[in-house]
Amino acid sequence: MSSPESPQIQMSWADMAQEDKLKEVAAQEEKMEESGRTSIEGATRVKREIAKKETGLSREQREEIHFRNVVRKKDFICLERANDKIVNILNVLELHTGVFSTAEQKRIVDMVCEMQEKGKNHELGGEEYETGQTFGTKYNTEYSKSDGQ
Repeated sequence: MSSPESPQIQMSWADMAQEDKLKEVAAQEEKMEESGRTSIEGATRVKREIAKKETGLSREQREEIHFRNVVRKKDFICLERANDKIVNILNVLELHTGVFSTAEQKRIVDMVCEMQEKGKNHELGGEEYETGQTFGTKYNTEYSKSDGQ
């Protein structure tokens, strides 16, 4: 009696052994890839733990300390001639960020420029106008020797 099912293919012992060997190799390769991934992750974890043990701080805390220790260049130079003398006009200039909005900064700068023009044109009342370098919150107190100060 023949069955309507498809006939099964007979495999020899050699074919079965080869198939088993291929399955073992594939399983080993998969295992190595998995262990490679875990070893990389493990190495990273170990490095983090060592760094944490050495400093006692978390990564975020170490990064925060690092960023606090970043030093910005503060020795800017802008030389201009004032009263026949070359002066670094940025000598005592302090820059502050986040204090005034952009609109407020523009109004302040415009007002300073307007006052300087009025002073040059002798439109300001009161004491004699002195053309010191002013900007922001600091005043450059460097005067020429002829001013007597």
